[in-house]
Amino acid sequence: MNTFAFIDASNLFYGGEKSLGWKIDYQKLFEYLKQKYGVSKVFYFGGVEIHDFSYDYQKDETVPLKELENHLIQLLKNQGKQTERGGAFAFRPASSARSLLPQA
Repeated sequence: MNTFAFIDASNLFYGGEKSLGWKIDYQKLFEYLKQKYGVSKVFYFGGVEIHDFSYDYQKDETVPLKELENHLIQLLKNQGKQTERGGAFAFRPASSARSLLPQA
C-alpha cells in the first residue's frame, strides 16, 4: 500500500513561517512523515498569480505551463525587467503537484 502526503505551500508559509516565525526544515518534515506515517511520496503544491492569463479552471484540467510562462515573460519584458528562460521560473500551480521524495 502506498501512502502519499500532500502539503499546501501557503499553509506552511503563512501558518508557520510568516505568522509564527517558524523556520521549517522540509527535509526533516519529509523524514518525519516517512517514519511516522509510512509516506512513500510527498507532494508540495502552491498557487501562482497568473496576471490576467486566460485560464478556466473549471474547463481545463491543468494550467498550460509553457503558455503561462510565455505570458509572464512577456509581461515582465513589457515592464522592462530582464528575464531568463530555462530555469528562471518554477511554476507549481495549485492544480498540479510535484513529488519531492526520490522514487523508490
